[in-house]
Amino acid sequence: MAAQLDLSILETVKDPELRASIERLGAIMAGASDESPPNTAPPSTGNIIQFPLFPQETRPVSNDMARSALFSCVQGNKRRWLKNAVLATVGDIRIEFTGEQFNQDDCDTLMQLVFMARNKPLGRFVVVSAYAVLKGLGRQQGGHDHDQLRQEIERLTKGSVAVRGEDLNYVGHLIDESLQDLRTRRWLYRFNTNMRVFFGLDNYTLIDWERRKNGSLVISGVRNYLIF
Repeated sequence: MAAQLDLSILETVKDPELRASIERLGAIMAGASDESPPNTAPPSTGNIIQFPLFPQETRPVSNDMARSALFSCVQGNKRRWLKNAVLATVGDIRIEFTGEQFNQDDCDTLMQLVFMARNKPLGRFVVVSAYAVLKGLGRQQGGHDHDQLRQEIERLTKGSVAVRGEDLNYVGHLIDESLQDLRTRRWLYRFNTNMRVFFGLDNYTLIDWERRKNGSLVISGVRNYLIF
C-alpha cells in the first residue's frame, strides 16, 4: 500500500464495531507498509487540500470528464478493454485511457465517493459503509448491488487516465487506492491530492442528484467514445 490509515479517526469513533473495523483495516495496511515506496505519506495537516463543500442535494462531475467519452453509455456486458486509447472529447482536452471501459454507473459511483470525501483531506483514507454508498446511489442492498459496487470501485481504482490540456497534464487513477473489510462491508478509499485540479473554480458542474438517479440526466459530452 502507498499510504497508512490515519488512526487518529479512532478518537472520534464510539461505535465498537466501527472501531474494530478501522483497526483491522489499519493492521492490514500496516502489514504492507514495508513495500510502500518513499515519499508517499498523506499530506500534513499544515497544508490540507480538500474537495469543495458540495451541497447535499447535488453531486459534482469534472467538466473535463463530462465533456468526453470517459464515461460512456455502454452496457456492462459490452465493455471493451482499452490500452492507451484516445477518447473523443469536446474542446482542446486530450484524454487517454487504459483499462476496462467506464460507463455511466461508474460515473455515479465516482460522484458519490467524491461527495462523501468532501470533508476529508485529499490523500487521507475515507471509511464508509457499503450501505451508505448504495443508499446514496439510490440502489438496493442485495448481493448483486454489493457486487456491482465492488466491481465499480475496483474498475475506478485500476483504470489509468491521462488528461492533457493547455494548463493541465494529469496521469493517474480516479481512485488512488481502495480496500474493503469483507466482514463489515465497509470501504476504505482515498484520492490523490492531484484530483483537486478537476474540482477547482469553474472546473466542475453540480448535478441535480435526484434527477440523475431518476435517469433523466446523462453525463457525456460526446456520442462516439473513440477517436481511433
